[in-house]
Amino acid sequence: MPRKKTVQPLPAESIDFGDVVVEVWEDGVYPIGRGLHKQAEFIELCSRIFEFVVPHYVTANAVLSDLDEGIMRSASALDFALIRSGRFREIQDLGSVRKRIYPKVRQDLEALINAKLEQIAAAQIGSTPP
Repeated sequence: MPRKKTVQPLPAESIDFGDVVVEVWEDGVYPIGRGLHKQAEFIELCSRIFEFVVPHYVTANAVLSDLDEGIMRSASALDFALIRSGRFREIQDLGSVRKRIYPKVRQDLEALINAKLEQIAAAQIGSTPP
């Protein structure tokens, strides 16, 4: 007897850009599949760590410092900061911070810093009189 077909949850919103479709999902709603719950847990953990790291580097109006300084200068510095904060008790393995979490958070933070620098440059160009 065949199994029932898995009914996938629907995204909150889908945006079609021609050749790319972007799906917007609500928090806690993910596609159903083998191992996807672990992937979702990893994404949520990285998001929480990203929210912890961002105030050290970016404010609403400025980029505070370079990524080669502070808690993102190395994976071990990030691990030490996470342990010291006491907010991420579920991280027991330093190897997971070095191999998976640090590269993901650093990549996301670099993208945010580049976008913020472009925004600041565009605001300065727009505010200078011709």
